[in-house]
Amino acid sequence: MIDIRQSEIGHVFSYMELIRATKAVWGAISWPSSEKPGFVVVVGARHKRLEGGYELAILEEFDSFNVRELVRQCIAMDLKYWLSWPRTEQSGDPKGQWLADNINDAAELFLKEGQEAFKHTIHRRHHKNAKLFKSRTSPDLRLTLHRTVLLDMANLYEFIIPQLLQWLLPERQLLYLKESKTWLDFNDFDALDASDIAGLKIGDRPALEALGFVCVELQKFLTRQDQMMYETEGVGDMGVKNLLEV
Repeated sequence: MIDIRQSEIGHVFSYMELIRATKAVWGAISWPSSEKPGFVVVVGARHKRLEGGYELAILEEFDSFNVRELVRQCIAMDLKYWLSWPRTEQSGDPKGQWLADNINDAAELFLKEGQEAFKHTIHRRHHKNAKLFKSRTSPDLRLTLHRTVLLDMANLYEFIIPQLLQWLLPERQLLYLKESKTWLDFNDFDALDASDIAGLKIGDRPALEALGFVCVELQKFLTRQDQMMYETEGVGDMGVKNLLEV
């Protein structure tokens, strides 16, 4: 079985390989700022819960100042990692979610632009792999971006940076960045003190924001699911809001 903690960034999984290797696959997108490119990241969670949470690993990432290209990659990764597709009935695992910061007009247009290609691929998969999927699965699935409530925090970086660093501690590691661009971003924080982190604002580090969105919300989701406190349908209990649908 493939170990997502060690697989290469961008590894191509078959559907069943992904089901066996992950309990859930989620993605996040953060739009570009005037100085930093936007970022798309896909993260997988392993099946077994450890003390403190689930092991998470980056599966793929992409950065660009071009909003159209970010949206295109978001759609491509959704299809590649079967993110919006329901899991097999036997697994009982949840389908994925896409998280984002506040949407912009350009992104909305580009998402609508990619609608037909996304639906066409979903339609072909539905008929080709019908036996793998739940009987209620519809070929008319939608890719939906949800707004994370982390954006409502007054000091976002003072929360997500210490949390991500804690999950990276070797003695109780729950986050595997591998040789990713995000891993390079974390090297900068070795020389930063608390006051430097406190001065960071939303949009300053899109890569870390996207990673923080997906890791924090995915851990929260899986924990609530384990505690039987999460509502099966919808994401209202997690506190995210639908932004856009393809």
